[in-house]
Formats: sequence, C-alpha cells, structure tokens
Amino acid sequence: MVVAAAAAVVIIAAVFILLSTMGSGASGVVETRSFRLEATIVEKQSGGEFRSTSVVEWQDERHFRNTLTSPYDSGFTGTLSADGEWRWVVVDSMPTYTRLDLREAPPDAPVSPLFYRQIGPTARAHSIDDLLDDLREQHKEFGPGKPWYARVTGQETYLGIPVTVIEYGPLWNDSSPEKLANNWTINTGGSARMWIDPETMFILRSEAEVQDGMSYRVEVTSLDFDPEFAPGTFDFVPPPGKTEVIE
Repeated sequence: MVVAAAAAVVIIAAVFILLSTMGSGASGVVETRSFRLEATIVEKQSGGEFRSTSVVEWQDERHFRNTLTSPYDSGFTGTLSADGEWRWVVVDSMPTYTRLDLREAPPDAPVSPLFYRQIGPTARAHSIDDLLDDLREQHKEFGPGKPWYARVTGQETYLGIPVTVIEYGPLWNDSSPEKLANNWTINTGGSARMWIDPETMFILRSEAEVQDGMSYRVEVTSLDFDPEFAPGTFDFVPPPGKTEVIE
C-alpha cells in the first residue's frame, strides 16, 4: 500500500500542471457551465497496464467533486472536492487529508477539478488558436531550433460532438545548463494528442506516448452538461481516523 500511497501523492501533485495554465496568455478564466462526466484512464508503464475511472461533478469553480478509483498496487480511491470555501483532498490509503482555503485564491485564478491529466475544461484557453499558442510557449524551454510543435491535425466526432484534434510535443528533453552553454545536442521525445470541443473548449479525450513504452489515454465516456445536483452534493464530511493538514 506504500506504493499506492506514493502514486496517489504524485497524482495529487499533478492536479494543476497543465489544465490550470493552458491558455494563460488570454485575459480571464473561461466560464465553464456545470457538468458531470465519467472518464476512463489507461496508463502503461514498466509495472504493467492500469485502468482507472474518474467521476467529476462540477457546479462552478468553487463547488465540485472528483472521485478517482485506481487499481494501482492494492488499489486506492481519491477525492478532490470544493465546498465553496475550502478545497479538500482525501486518499483512502493515506493517514491525512488536506484543506486549502479557496477564499485566499485570486478571483480570476483557474481551479481544476481534475486529478488526472488533460480532460475537461481548459481553464484559460478561449479558442483553439489560444491553446496552440500557449502550448508552443510552454515548449520554448526546449531551446531554439528544437522541433517543438503544436498543431491541428484534423476534425472528428466524439460522443456525437464535433471535435478538433490537436497534436503537440515533444514531452520531455534531457537539457541541462552545461548542454545549453556548450550548444550540445539535446535529445527530445514523446508526443500527445487532444480531442477538444471548440465550442466549449472542453477536452473529451487525451493520449500520449511518453518514453520507453510509457503511455496514457484518458477518455470521457459520458458527459452531461447542466445536470441537477442534489442538495449537499459538495458538502465535505471529514473522514474518521485521519489527520487534517492545512495548506
């Protein structure tokens, strides 16, 4: 269970990596209508293939709940939620849960309800072009002249919704100050794709080939916009036997 707990920590740390910054060059956060989605996550790594599920209920930037169930190691369930004043993170395999004061966050700060990689709203990207520009900006760290890219590769239909397919990369590099100073060769690799509804800037599918056989695929399997949430859906009840940690 120690391995599962460690994996859960890595996932929690990655909550805001991409979705909270995509399109950060645009002015203001994209307003996201309420939704409920279910998604499947398939990750391949040296230890095998792991298939997890995620259920996201989103009313607004201060009221949401995401439950992630993963079979990794002995299995664990994690919940990321917000009740209007606080954001809560609970993983059943860990002895603590965390609390973050949402009232201290800037009013235009994007908040992601996601535990796992790129699905759902893009936070700040107002258009496909906006998203492409931001992805290109992020990849400038690979150095001048390197083959970083972000481009539209086609139009498809997913869950009955017309989507734009974006490909971008590379996803990693082995640069170092010494390599950059001496203009040595910098190796890069990996590529990713996203299927996005351009009307709502909602990511419905995401996949990537990373390195050495490692890959992931995240697919929304059901999506309901403007659902009715029962009273108390986003209320938080402290789990018994765990210690609270305030961020």
